[in-house]
Amino acid sequence: MEVSQAIETNVRATFSSQDAGTALVVLAGMQQPPSTPEWAAARVRVQIAALMLAKGDVELLRKTIKQAQVDWRDTLMAAGLGNANWPSVASAAGFAVS
Repeated sequence: MEVSQAIETNVRATFSSQDAGTALVVLAGMQQPPSTPEWAAARVRVQIAALMLAKGDVELLRKTIKQAQVDWRDTLMAAGLGNANWPSVASAAGFAVS
């Protein structure tokens, strides 16, 4: 699955030019966790959370994505995106939401 334009923009702003391609592949490879019907709506939000937590480090991004595949809600909470105001929190941190 591909990533949204907002996610690609965030990746290119957060990662070095040599790491951006790898980061996009890692994010595009995220799989829907079992028994998670709300995943389609939460996927971009989880990707933004992972980018926020990784801080431009590809290995940290891989680790964060791996943890998100177990319970993505923990990833949202760790990044401060667990509440309804998540778009404003992400925007305030410099991440494009749409």
